[in-house]
Amino acid sequence: MSNPYLPLVNQKMAYIRQLLSFAKADPENLSQRQSNAAIADAACLELAVAYRCFLRELASHYRVANPQAIDSALVALQGVEALSVASPEVQECNSLEQLQGGSESWLADTLHYAAQALNPVPTADDVKSQAAVQLISAVDLSKGGQESLTAAAVKGWFIAFCELVERHREGLQEF
Repeated sequence: MSNPYLPLVNQKMAYIRQLLSFAKADPENLSQRQSNAAIADAACLELAVAYRCFLRELASHYRVANPQAIDSALVALQGVEALSVASPEVQECNSLEQLQGGSESWLADTLHYAAQALNPVPTADDVKSQAAVQLISAVDLSKGGQESLTAAAVKGWFIAFCELVERHREGLQEF
């Protein structure tokens, strides 16, 4: 039986690869910095979606009921454990989601930045300046409440994700 999530993961990986190919290294050019920030945000969001699809791919492989409801490694792990099946792949993903800081926390960092991008919060200064002028203001979210995200960081996370997917897919084919 073919896994319906495998092509979705591959498609998202191709999108991320394409997005990251557009990033240019010219920190002096404001327009290019804004383009790179947009590319980094978009690639990070695509990476978070690719990861969610990969969890669903694993859940589908293990025949978890309703894999489309999987939205975290913990939910996938609970689904696999309900079948009394061991899944070292899902356990590793769950561990990676929990890591904080260091080079091994790429997955936690990806999910953190994706959540920030989906839920931007203006800083107190942005709110004050808008209230004083009574105009719609443009808010620079790269300063203040949200840490800056770079295409280089997302590229590193993407490489780690690709290695994870490749390693897990190879392991699943052995069975």
